[in-house]
Amino acid sequence: MASNGFRKTLSGLFILLSSIVLLFILANLYFSQTTTRHYQKLYLNQQHLQLKLSASAVQENILSSLSETKILAEHSFVEFEKGLRSVQSIRELLEIEQDIYTTVVLYAYFETPEKPTFLQKVSGKKGIRAEKIALESVKQHWENIRTEYGATQKITPYVVPPYADNTAQLASFAYPVVVNQRVEGILYVSLDIGYFVKRYLEPFSSTDECTFYITDAQGRVIWCPTLQHINKQAEEVFPFFPGAEEFPSGHAIVATPQGRYYTTWSSVDFADTEIHLVMATPEESIISLPFQVKIWRIGINLLLVLLALLSLLYTLRLYRAHKRYLQQMKEQQHLQREVAEKNRQLQKAANRYSLLFENANDGIFIVKDMRIIQCNTRAAQLFNFSKEELIGKSPLDFSPEIQPDGNSSKDKAQYYSKRCLSGIPQIYEWRHLDSQGTAFTAEISLSAITIEEETLFQSFIRDISARKTMEENLQHSVKEREVMLQEIHHRVKNNLQIIDSILSLQSSHAAEDDRSTIIPQVRRRISAMAEAHETMYRQQDFSTVNMGEFLLHLVSQIESSFIGSNKKLQLEIQPIGLPLEKGLLVGFVTSELVENAFIHSVPPEEAGITVRVSLQPDPQNPQNTLLEVADDGVLPQGKDILKNPGLGMELITALSDQLQGSIHWNTTIPGRGVHVSLHFPKTPN
Repeated sequence: MASNGFRKTLSGLFILLSSIVLLFILANLYFSQTTTRHYQKLYLNQQHLQLKLSASAVQENILSSLSETKILAEHSFVEFEKGLRSVQSIRELLEIEQDIYTTVVLYAYFETPEKPTFLQKVSGKKGIRAEKIALESVKQHWENIRTEYGATQKITPYVVPPYADNTAQLASFAYPVVVNQRVEGILYVSLDIGYFVKRYLEPFSSTDECTFYITDAQGRVIWCPTLQHINKQAEEVFPFFPGAEEFPSGHAIVATPQGRYYTTWSSVDFADTEIHLVMATPEESIISLPFQVKIWRIGINLLLVLLALLSLLYTLRLYRAHKRYLQQMKEQQHLQREVAEKNRQLQKAANRYSLLFENANDGIFIVKDMRIIQCNTRAAQLFNFSKEELIGKSPLDFSPEIQPDGNSSKDKAQYYSKRCLSGIPQIYEWRHLDSQGTAFTAEISLSAITIEEETLFQSFIRDISARKTMEENLQHSVKEREVMLQEIHHRVKNNLQIIDSILSLQSSHAAEDDRSTIIPQVRRRISAMAEAHETMYRQQDFSTVNMGEFLLHLVSQIESSFIGSNKKLQLEIQPIGLPLEKGLLVGFVTSELVENAFIHSVPPEEAGITVRVSLQPDPQNPQNTLLEVADDGVLPQGKDILKNPGLGMELITALSDQLQGSIHWNTTIPGRGVHVSLHFPKTPN
């Protein structure tokens, strides 16, 4: 009985102990799996955070290099091209930049695509390879860089496709050096991609088996650990490589034929393209999976011993895992402090951006779902609204329904938005309306930006109304000049026809006149034409001739030709404006009449002769003009100009007919030799 009781007690104790051990094993198995999953999640998050920090550091280094290179292109090399910097100072400057920015493999400045004017490179095979690639790239992209600047009129980095081989892995870009709106040269810079890995990626690796890969935007491998896969497509050689739709950032546990990989990835902006960073760690290098308990035989004693040993071993393993966990927590806290510092720097950068945003000379809209969610002070000034009134409205609320080109504002806005979403920034002109309904023309620079998987539109608005007005005035001025040139050609043709008519009349009288007087007469008539044009140019009026100034110069020249003849002029000429052709005809008539008076009039009793020239509105008809030429001499004995007219009278009669006027000759007025009056209309009938 006692033996049976003992056996029952022992059995009960055995069953109780077995149950406790079994429960202990089950509990340990549960907590082991939970800890493993937690550890996996923690490690993956930590790995992703490490890679994002590395990507942020790489991004900051690239932005710093872009910014510094832009300063060199916009200032230092512009000063060199203007002669304000010496060759030695440029070389010293590039040496300093090379020392400061250790990621830079090469600086090269090209004034022509054949050979760099300045070259600063690292020593060794990498520098030699970078120089060769720079020469080939500049020759290939020279015209593209110049064309891109000519299209945008903005100094932006031109990104050269990344280059990679076993010698060098380079990310290169170029800035145009512009002097007086002209591209005088190109500043070319190459960055060492391998340096990014050693400086910013490898220090964050928690295991030796952790590997890094860098690809370009098209998924081409431009850096890998042993460089054996350079220039291959990443998805072909790395089964854990993420798909294109999963970028720019993410993490995952990827199962491959070679095993499970803890993979995380992030993208870095490189001017107008991207570089992808990928970190992959095999699962076995992180944590071993819990032991699989296989019970082949059910034996109570062996089970207890085995379970005890397993419990002890697993307890020790948990202890080591906990210790490792604590170590990782310490590392995570250190990493969090680094993240906090990076966030502080990012906040500082955000404050700088906010200052630039608020004080920009152009109006800026941030638009989401066709609604303004943020704007700067300049935008409020342009539209004559407060910033609070602008936020929440659509840009179409400040646009007419139809743009000047006849297209709907809504349709055009949708077109430009789709273009931006496809990755092509848009620059175009747009007609806007301010709060008073006043229209103004603006130049819009529209681009799409992605912030935390949210797509926004950034719109820069520049009022170009004054510039458009100036362009329209310039076009109008060009058209006026074209019309003026046509008018000048027409006038020259008319003048040549007049000269031809005069020469024809002169040739018909050549047998009767003294040939020694023909050339001076023709010269005086041509001089009258020249004087009419000279008068127009002096008064800056190419449609009318100031007859007062024109006739004064014309008859003064005739008077100077008869110095010592005891004859003088008396002028009563009013400043009447006439069209060029009509004024030229009046000048010919006046010239012929005054010259005839000086040549043919004879002073009575050896006294002097006064030739009076008068031009004034016709008192009998205000629509007409009256020209009078009279002298107080006498005609030579036996000469009657009305009965025997010469070339001069024939020419005067013909010119009067062209003027649609009437001319009257009078030789019977007492005290006057010949009095001629010409009545003609100011404008053609």
